[in-house]
Amino acid sequence: TQTVAAIAAGLTAVAAHSAATARVNGELAAVDEEARLTQEAIACKEAEVKALEEALAQERAKKEAEERAHAEATAKAQEDAAKKEAIEAARRKVAEEKAKTEAELAALEAQKAQLLQAREAEAARAREEAEARAAAATAAAMEEAEAKLRHETPPGGSRVETLRRLFEGDASSRMKLDEADTGSSGSGSTTARRRRKGKGKTPERPRRPAGGHPHDSDPFFTASDGDERGR
Repeated sequence: TQTVAAIAAGLTAVAAHSAATARVNGELAAVDEEARLTQEAIACKEAEVKALEEALAQERAKKEAEERAHAEATAKAQEDAAKKEAIEAARRKVAEEKAKTEAELAALEAQKAQLLQAREAEAARAREEAEARAAAATAAAMEEAEAKLRHETPPGGSRVETLRRLFEGDASSRMKLDEADTGSSGSGSTTARRRRKGKGKTPERPRRPAGGHPHDSDPFFTASDGDERGR
């Protein structure tokens, strides 16, 4: 009976131990489940944190790109403003240079006009002086010719005949001079050599045409005493 009781007590103890073990195993299983759930929650939280970090990195990159774009736009705007200011300064300088050049050209044109006026005045004065000298020379030549004609023309003679005699005398003197030059010894006289070379050539006097002397129709030479044609 004691043995049975001891066995029964042992079985009871074993059952109690088994129940305790089962309870402990149940608690361990619950702890494991809770740990698994906790690990899953931690994994979810880590995934959420990673997603947030990626979103934050993307946002940071986007913000940095916007800042760079803004900085580039600001720099470009400043560069454009500097270029515009440089262009405006160049335009102002060109305008100033143009105005200065136009003023210089106007001054040069005025100076040119003054020089042209002065040159025209000088040319007109020179022409007047030349005309006056030519007129004086012509008058002197005419007076000399008139005096010579009066001296060479006998009283009651013809001035035309006197002119013919004078021209014929000049022609004969010229022929005698030519004969003297060609008759010299050696290669000829200096005058003849100059004639052969074309230097120092004595200009020929106008020859009398067949219809009479050119002065025959000039009242200055034909209006002399004793000349019927002049009268």
